[in-house]
Amino acid sequence: MNWIFSFLAAALICSSAAGRQLSIYSTGFGDNAEQIIEQARFYADELNIASGQPLIVMVMLSHNLPDNISGMMVHGENEVLEMRNVMIKLNAALPTDDLNRALAHEMVHVVQYARGDLMRINNTMFRWQGQLIFDSASIPYRQRKWEKEAFSKEEELKKGYKKLISH
Repeated sequence: MNWIFSFLAAALICSSAAGRQLSIYSTGFGDNAEQIIEQARFYADELNIASGQPLIVMVMLSHNLPDNISGMMVHGENEVLEMRNVMIKLNAALPTDDLNRALAHEMVHVVQYARGDLMRINNTMFRWQGQLIFDSASIPYRQRKWEKEAFSKEEELKKGYKKLISH
């Protein structure tokens, strides 16, 4: 995974030089790479993503996620480079409609991270809106506040993108 963040660092330097606050890249999608980037950018725009620092998002199609995980978001920061980066992994086994929903869901987490509301500290510890959650596993998945927000927005985002591309 270090090569991904190295790539993100290089991409950040290039995107910062170009004056971009949000850069989105994809890997593993073959001929659909541009469509995934367009879709992620649509979600970011709909969610009014804002970040004090340039933010790079890498969307990756993963063949290594368990069947019960549609997607996940991992973030990192480099204060020296003033770099914030996010990797979204989407489960390659998902049908297209579920993949689109998972991307919308994970983009909500990207926005939560960009706002400073969500930070994953380790596998079970998170910071949500300034409050440390020491054992997130003790909270049912759909009851976690950051997940509630993501679930509440994913379907509307997905439908909005479908409407955009159907015209």
